Amino acid sequence: MRKLTQWLLGIALISGLTVGQSYAQVVQPQPTLPPGKTAPQNPGMSAPKKTADGTEEKKAEGEEDLIIIQGPKIGAPKKFVPAPAQLEAFYKQVWRTVGKDYNDPSKLGKDWAAWESKYNGKLKTFEDLDAAIKAMVESLGDRWTSYTSAATIEQMRAEHKEGKIDVGMLVRQHANGQWLIDGLSYGSPAQLSKLREGDAIKALIRDGKRSELKDLNAGDINKLLNGKVGEKVTVVATWDNADHEVELTFAKAEGDEVLVGLMPGKIGYIRLPTFVSEETVGQFVQALGQLYEASQGDLNGLVFDLRYNGGGLVNMALLVSSLFVEQGTIVKTTTRDDRSVTETAYKVGPIPEFLKLKMPQQAVAFQETLQTLPIVILTNGSTASASEITTGALRDNKRAHVIGTHTFGKAVGFHVKRLANGGILQVTSLSYLTPAGTDIGGKGIDPDQVVERPRDQAEGDDAQLEAAHAYLMVKARERAQQMRDTRDIAGQPQQDPNGEPQGIELHGLHYALIAMVLLILGLGAAYGVSRIKRRNRGQ
Repeated sequence: MRKLTQWLLGIALISGLTVGQSYAQVVQPQPTLPPGKTAPQNPGMSAPKKTADGTEEKKAEGEEDLIIIQGPKIGAPKKFVPAPAQLEAFYKQVWRTVGKDYNDPSKLGKDWAAWESKYNGKLKTFEDLDAAIKAMVESLGDRWTSYTSAATIEQMRAEHKEGKIDVGMLVRQHANGQWLIDGLSYGSPAQLSKLREGDAIKALIRDGKRSELKDLNAGDINKLLNGKVGEKVTVVATWDNADHEVELTFAKAEGDEVLVGLMPGKIGYIRLPTFVSEETVGQFVQALGQLYEASQGDLNGLVFDLRYNGGGLVNMALLVSSLFVEQGTIVKTTTRDDRSVTETAYKVGPIPEFLKLKMPQQAVAFQETLQTLPIVILTNGSTASASEITTGALRDNKRAHVIGTHTFGKAVGFHVKRLANGGILQVTSLSYLTPAGTDIGGKGIDPDQVVERPRDQAEGDDAQLEAAHAYLMVKARERAQQMRDTRDIAGQPQQDPNGEPQGIELHGLHYALIAMVLLILGLGAAYGVSRIKRRNRGQ
C-alpha cells in the first residue's frame, strides 16, 4: 500500500490544477490567539510556514526585513526605552511595507506620502510607536488592513488564560453608524439563538448595567461580549422594526467538525467547517468516500453545507472545488508587489485518460460521480472568503444550485506579519473575481433560491436543508428518467425516493480510493504551491 501511495504521489505532480502562477494566499487566517469579535480588532495570526519536505520556509528573494528594535535586557533595573531614531526608522519601514504591498494603490493616493514624515521627532516610546502605526493604517479605511499592538495581544492572551471566551458573533460599525452582526460562529450561543446576520445591535446588558453601543468603542464592546462559562449577556437587537432582548449564556461552541450523513432518496449531506486546515479538508475528502460507499455508489445528489464557514486557505478552496469541476476556471486573482501586478486564473483540467487506465475502477467511478452529481450549496451571511471562492466556482461552472441567504462578501486576501516590536501587521494584498468575472466584495453571492432561517424554528428543524433535499429529489427523478435508457439497472434494487433515512457507518473507504482522489486532484495544487512567492503567504 505504501508503494501504491508513493506511485500516486509521482503521477499527481503532473496532473491536477493548472495555473499561470500559484499563490498560497490566506483569505481568512487561522488565529492562534483568541480573536476580538469586532472586525477592526480581529487580525488573526499565522503559523510558521514549512515547505513540502517539512523544513521551515525561507524568505522570498527581495523581501526586506523590518528594522529590529533592541529590547530590554533580562534583569535590567529600568524600563527599556528605544532611541527616537530607532522608533522613527521602524515606523517608516512599516509605512513602506504597506505602500508596497497594499493591493489597491488608488486608495493610498497622495495622502499616503504625508504619513512617512508625519511623526518625525515625535516618537519617544513604544506606546508612541503603536499609536502612530495604528493611526497610519486606519487612515486607509480598510477593515482588513490593520495593526495590533503587542500590548493588545498580551491582553488577549491574559483573558484567554482567565478562561474568557466570546459569545460567538462578529460585530462591526457600518457607515450609517449602526453596529451590525456581520457573522456568527457555528455552535456558539449567538448562533443558536434568534440572532441573525445583519441584525442591528443597540445595547448590551451585563450585570444589570445597560450600555448603548453608540457610546462605546470596539474595545469596550469586545469586553462585554467576552466572559467566563456560565456568565450572561443580554443583547438588545432590532429586527422587524422592533427591539428584542436576547439573553445569551457564555459557553464553549459545539464541535465544529466535518459532518456527513445519508438522507432519504440517497441524497448525501456533508458539512465543511473551514478551509484553514489541510487535515480538515482531508477529513472532508474521506467523508465523501464514506458517503459514496454508504450509498453503494449510487448517490442521487449532494447537499454541500458551507454555512458558518468563514474561509481559510486559497489552495484548499482550489482543491475542494476541483473535486466537483471536471474542467474550468476556479477563481481569478490579482496581487500587487510595488509596480508589479499579477493577474492569475486558476484552472482545473480533466484527469488524463492514460492515468484513468491506471486507476482502480472504483476510484474512476467515484471521481466521475463527484463531477456529475447534482449539488446544492447551502450558504448564509457567515459564508465567507474561501467558502465564497468554492461557491462561486461551482455555481459559475454550473455544478451547483445555491440555496440559503447571501454570503458575506469578502473578495480579498491578506498576509500577516509579526513585527519585531511584537505587534502584528495585516495588509490586504489580494483581490479575486469569480470565474464569470463577478466582484462579490461587499455584496456577497446571492443564492439561486432564497430560504431564510426562521427565528422561531423548532430545535432540530432546518428549513434550508429541507429545501435543498426537496430540490435534489426533483433532480434525482429527472436524472433517473434520463439515465433509464442508457444505464443497465437490471439487478439493482429500486430506490424508494420517500424511504427512511439510511445511517452511515463511518468506517474508511478503501485507502486506494481516498488516496487516489486526494492526491490526483489535490497534490497538483500542492506542487504549484511549492513554487509560490513566499511573501504572499498568509498563514
